[in-house]
Amino acid sequence: MKKYTVVDLFSGAGGMSLGFEQSNGFETIAAIDIWKPAVETLIYNHPKISKEFAICASVDDVFSKNSQHSPLVKRLNEIGADVVIGGPPCQGMSLAGKRLDSDPRNQLFKSFVKAVEVLQPKAFVMENVPGLLSSDGGKINRAILDAFAEIGYNHFDQH
Repeated sequence: MKKYTVVDLFSGAGGMSLGFEQSNGFETIAAIDIWKPAVETLIYNHPKISKEFAICASVDDVFSKNSQHSPLVKRLNEIGADVVIGGPPCQGMSLAGKRLDSDPRNQLFKSFVKAVEVLQPKAFVMENVPGLLSSDGGKINRAILDAFAEIGYNHFDQH
């Protein structure tokens, strides 16, 4: 049985992709996180991921405007990502935090959108906090939905 390939963005230690793998239909082929200790743990949790694809870098840097020409992105596109998963940082929207509309981390969803645009997966799962829906009067939620619609992806609303 062919497994669906997964690219994990803002992966942290790889918990989300590990859950996908444990459901027995998915294989994580790449993961990206900016924090080196998290990537080291991810490598431990995902021994099948090639070291070349356990990437310690900013998602924004990997999928920048010229990323289509990057050898790394070209290789990922050759392999093909069936699903892109991840949870952009959400401290600025969390109900447990200060909920600062001006927190620059609130804009990291744009890096996720750019990665989806470049990789063109069959589907994506972007996890975030409940506070996202009401943060900045709902403007961030609307901006996220609009950004995905602009690149040809519709959303599934569980409400």
